[in-house]
Amino acid sequence: MKFNNLYSALRMLGRFSEQDLKKIESCLKIVRLKKHSFLVKEGTTCQSIYFVEKGSLRHYYVDELGEDMTVNLFVETDWAFDYQSFTSQKPTLYNLQAMEDSELLELDIYDLHRLIKESDTYFQLMRIFKMIVETPISNPAKLSPKEKYILLINNKPKVVEKFQLKHIASYLRITPETLSRIRQSFSQT
Repeated sequence: MKFNNLYSALRMLGRFSEQDLKKIESCLKIVRLKKHSFLVKEGTTCQSIYFVEKGSLRHYYVDELGEDMTVNLFVETDWAFDYQSFTSQKPTLYNLQAMEDSELLELDIYDLHRLIKESDTYFQLMRIFKMIVETPISNPAKLSPKEKYILLINNKPKVVEKFQLKHIASYLRITPETLSRIRQSFSQT
C-alpha cells in the first residue's frame, strides 16, 4: 500500500522526517470495513485513531426521540475517531459507521502513547484532536443554513458527493427540505 495521502496529511500536522513517517507507518494496521458496518459502536470504547484511505464514515448518536443526529462526516484523507471516548477511555454514546466499503489506517492508543514517549516530535500528532473538535461547522448557531452549506462545500466538497441528503442536513443542523432548497438555488445560478 502506498502511504502518499497519509504522509501529506501528517505533514499538515507538523514537521516529520522520513524516518518519523516510517516509524508511524510501522505502527499502522489496515482496517477494511464493509458498507454499514461499525468502526465504533455506542457502549464501546474508542481505542484508535483512523485515517480514511478510501470510503466514508458517519459519526452519529441516537437522541431521546430515536432520531439519528450526525456529528461528523468523514471522507478520504480525514482522521476519524470518537474524540470523547478516545481521550477519556470511557464508553461512547456515539456510533462511527461505514457508509460505503472503506479502507482505513489504524493507529491505536498504545502505539500513539509509545511514539510520544519516544520523542516529542510525535506530540504533533495531537493536532489531529483539534481537527476533529474544530470541524468546519463547529459553531453552527452563528451561521445561516446557506452559510453552513457554503462552508461545507468549500472545506469538504466530497461530503456532498458521498452522503445522503438527510445525513448532510443532520450534520448542518437543518432540515432536508431546507438543504434541498439551498442546493436548488445553487443549480439555478
